[in-house]
Amino acid sequence: MPSHKGKGIGRALLKRVIDEAKAKNLDYIELGTTSFQAKGFYEKLGFKVVHTRKNNPKGYLSYTLVLTLV
Repeated sequence: MPSHKGKGIGRALLKRVIDEAKAKNLDYIELGTTSFQAKGFYEKLGFKVVHTRKNNPKGYLSYTLVLTLV
């Protein structure tokens, strides 16, 4: 929701996911997003783009991002 944007909620939730993944000894977290969503948000948290697909959905780019935990 736009009214919640910028309040640190997404960052706190993702930090919890990262902490849980580390506790389970996972090597990485992989996720997908699109050019009209939150690519920059994930990059600020250390995720790296490993794949870009054009026109998916039509007229946009989609990205696969990975955060290495080890």
